[in-house]
Amino acid sequence: MTQPSTLMDLLRCPVVVAPMAGGPSTADLVVAAARAGALGFLAAGYKTPGAMAGEIAAVRAATSQPFGVNVLVPGTPYPDAAALASYLGSVGPAADLGEATWDDDSFDGKVAAWTHSVSRVSRPAPIGGRSPTTTRPGETTACCR
Repeated sequence: MTQPSTLMDLLRCPVVVAPMAGGPSTADLVVAAARAGALGFLAAGYKTPGAMAGEIAAVRAATSQPFGVNVLVPGTPYPDAAALASYLGSVGPAADLGEATWDDDSFDGKVAAWTHSVSRVSRPAPIGGRSPTTTRPGETTACCR
């Protein structure tokens, strides 16, 4: 089997079900998209590495079609805490913003879990010669088979 050279080579129909962190992107949605010939994406943001790995396994158990995994890539914490606090205070009392916090959303654990899942099944499908691909600042996406 030849490797796909573009994303469109992977799909029967030109639809991508985008990852939606926080709940809407489930393994069932990704499987339904795959069965319809579209490319579904799991959203790994705000999930533990174990939960992400479980969703990858569930998709792989239900379909052999390609799918994607979207991981939030951590930036660095804002370096000036006083300036950040001043800005947040300027927003006004109408917004209850809470405390500004930073964490890496278990990035290293998610990369390790994804890498382990890929090494057990197959190599990630390169799209245009690159995989995983950076789609936007702060996100990385990989297509899986």
